[in-house]
Amino acid sequence: MAAIQQAQTQKAISEYQSKQLLNDAEHTDEQAGEIRQEGIEQARTRKLKSILEMGKEKTDAASGNIATTSDTLLKINENTKLAGELDALNTLRDSEFRAENKIYQADKLYSNLALNRYKTSSDYLNSTMRITANVVDKSFAVGNAINENKGE
Repeated sequence: MAAIQQAQTQKAISEYQSKQLLNDAEHTDEQAGEIRQEGIEQARTRKLKSILEMGKEKTDAASGNIATTSDTLLKINENTKLAGELDALNTLRDSEFRAENKIYQADKLYSNLALNRYKTSSDYLNSTMRITANVVDKSFAVGNAINENKGE
């Protein structure tokens, strides 16, 4: 009976570890989504800031009696726009790298979960088979002892 309890206890421990791994993996997946969303929001904010900067440049030019259609101002606005887009793209790229890293971590956790579940099943099956073999051996020993007593 002690062997059965030990096998069941080990199975319960392994199942608890599996639940923890599953929770960790799901949480890590959620973090990846949050990182991506955060990157999108930051990129959007950066684009809006560049649009505001372009407006400010035009306002400053107009207040200094510079035509808002002058080549110099248009080039400055274009540079501001390109810098904003580049910052936004870099922000998206960085957040995507961080999200992919989280996904990789989650994949490792899911792999560990699968291995843990396989090991749990395998260990429990092996324990059950050893217990069964032990019972069968004892049954044969009892049967042999009975047969020997009959022969006397």
